[in-house]
Amino acid sequence: MHFNNRCGWKEQFPVPATMLELTSGVKGSSFKRARDELQQKGFIQVTSRGGNQAAVYQ
Repeated sequence: MHFNNRCGWKEQFPVPATMLELTSGVKGSSFKRARDELQQKGFIQVTSRGGNQAAVYQ
């Protein structure tokens, strides 16, 4: 929510995984499991982008 607030509450916004890991204190595979669980429960939707671009969250 912090990052979406900083973006001006847009429906979709990009955030690097490293930034989320640093802010949340959850790293590596634990971060990926938590993100997958949030997606499965319908709280977030994550769209990965190719190359070195940040994923887009909705």
